[in-house]
Amino acid sequence: MRVAVDELLLADVLLRDAQAAGDQEAADPGDGLWAILPDWIRPLCYEPGLGPELVRIALRAGLPEQAGRAAEASRLLAVRSPRLASAQAAAVHVDALLSGSPGGLRRAGGAVAFGPASLGPGRGPGGHGEGHRGP
Repeated sequence: MRVAVDELLLADVLLRDAQAAGDQEAADPGDGLWAILPDWIRPLCYEPGLGPELVRIALRAGLPEQAGRAAEASRLLAVRSPRLASAQAAAVHVDALLSGSPGGLRRAGGAVAFGPASLGPGRGPGGHGEGHRGP
């Protein structure tokens, strides 16, 4: 099995975050991963929740530009996959993380729990949010 370079870059960032003694050690602005975002979304297709995780890692490390690039990758996946509830929820989640809004974070939690219906009609990234899966 051949491992793609982008998957190794992702694994490196996640491993460094897991082993970091402090937030600043978790990410480096020179990491190759940040350079390929937001154009790179392939691994996010397998696990859309990686988008918010990358945003958190970058924000904790004091790298707002890299956090924005990771967020844009999540939004791009959501626009390209309007029927994928986890991608829609991840896009709402990254926006809430960037804004720091408690209300946005609660809304993101609801989107994760119930899918696009909890976003409300037309409120998901790209205007998607149709359907009903929540209570």
